[in-house]
Amino acid sequence: MKVTSPYALLLLLAGLLLWASGCPEREEELNLQPPIFGFGETDATLSLAGDTLLLPIYFSRALAEDVELSFDLGGTAQVGQDFTLLDGPELFVAAGTDLPVLRLLANNNPDPTRLDRYIDLRLLPNPSLRLSNRDSTRIIFSLPHTANLSVFAPNEPFPQLWGYTSFGAEPVPPGRGLQAGAHFCFAHPSRTQTNVIGLYNTEPGNSTNALNMHRLYADYEVSTGSANIRIPEFVRLTPSSVGSTTGTAEVIPQRVTITRRAASGLPPFTVGISGSGTYNENTGVISLDIYFDETEIGGEPNKLRRYSLEANERQ
Repeated sequence: MKVTSPYALLLLLAGLLLWASGCPEREEELNLQPPIFGFGETDATLSLAGDTLLLPIYFSRALAEDVELSFDLGGTAQVGQDFTLLDGPELFVAAGTDLPVLRLLANNNPDPTRLDRYIDLRLLPNPSLRLSNRDSTRIIFSLPHTANLSVFAPNEPFPQLWGYTSFGAEPVPPGRGLQAGAHFCFAHPSRTQTNVIGLYNTEPGNSTNALNMHRLYADYEVSTGSANIRIPEFVRLTPSSVGSTTGTAEVIPQRVTITRRAASGLPPFTVGISGSGTYNENTGVISLDIYFDETEIGGEPNKLRRYSLEANERQ
């Protein structure tokens, strides 16, 4: 969060006071009036990774006595559900303080729509103080990814991540045809976890060919139109060091539900996935060894398939 210099804010607040009075005031006359208080910035960001936002409140000078500051909460985020005011509904500010901090904590809530919510926080007047015109701030939620997910999941309507596989433990073959297991799926940054990419279609009920599952399970009455494959949190990318463009990739262990053709009369089935590998933002490649648990359809408990997931289609 960008924070305005307290000295710049003091000059701003003092200037507002002088303008309102219509005449210059000497320093000793100014100090006889109650301090001015307000926010340094009118917008801030609260991380959904469980971080605490420290929101400073500026005073034109240190307080001569204790005060309690009250707030009005608005916006679409819900206190207690989406965030917590760690200091309660009122902030106690001790005498001698000139820069108290209001603390907000993002609650552990997996709802992906929370990224679209915001908090409007407004300072209420206090009889011992003068309220600045910077009395309000809007706080939005964010996920601070340290890997550049946009390489593999760009912000566009149909972000395609291209996939190639050997269908087994052999190295992924070169080329772009069926022999390389070519396929693509829609990839999106996770809306609930940092450094995580999900594979899914944003249209409810529509599938995406994650890991070439449409082809892998075609013999089990699965089709592109029926499968409804969705993996909202698929792989986590962890940089090898701060600022690195390479690192490790971990497939988030889970079971993926695959729906069969309605005409088959057969119920959906699930396939377990887990595994690991590496990623490289410079080449735009995620290399993975993925283990499939296919026991639910009579297959192996740890079927290994190797994948190369690539930002660009092979030419």
